[in-house]
Amino acid sequence: MAPSKEAALSVALHRWAIHQRANIQLTLLALYDYSEHMKQPPDTGSDMRMLPPTTVLFDHLIGASFSLWRALFLTEKPRTPLSVHKAQRAFLKKLISTNAIAFSDDLQSSEWAVTFYLENAGHRIVAASNYARIHFPKEEIPAWLILSPEMANGSIVNALYEWELLHAGVRTLFKLNNPGSPLQIHKPDITKGWTPEDVSKRANLS
Repeated sequence: MAPSKEAALSVALHRWAIHQRANIQLTLLALYDYSEHMKQPPDTGSDMRMLPPTTVLFDHLIGASFSLWRALFLTEKPRTPLSVHKAQRAFLKKLISTNAIAFSDDLQSSEWAVTFYLENAGHRIVAASNYARIHFPKEEIPAWLILSPEMANGSIVNALYEWELLHAGVRTLFKLNNPGSPLQIHKPDITKGWTPEDVSKRANLS
């Protein structure tokens, strides 16, 4: 008996997420390896403006990568204005009731939490891109890095597209710090390969 369309999509989503967890771990490992060999920044006290550009860029990349890592565990539920609003209320209630938030709370309110982590990654990438335009003037910074993903709606497949686009942004910017990085960059195309039936194929494209 063939699995239902919903069951097949669920398996495809899990396959995509597991594959991308491996990809983001490779990105995090590359960042860690870079940190082990990078020159220690000078002690500038509280004046962050005196830090080397590579150090500032590196900080943004860590922040964006962590957010993308966390978001991968929260992409399975569709986002609608109503579901996001309900998730916001549940998140706030837990926060003010217990004064603590754990991963299980992110998961329970994933419709809102995934947006939080994806947007945080996006803000980091935009900030890093604008910074790089000033401090890496000889490098060509792709224009798409400073544009927010154009999401038609909050569907699951759009969350996958948004995640892949942001991850491509992290790896693109990392090459400014480490031009010899072997990490591959796959900028997704929202015009193809993003119907639910295509989700299972995404694990073979990145």
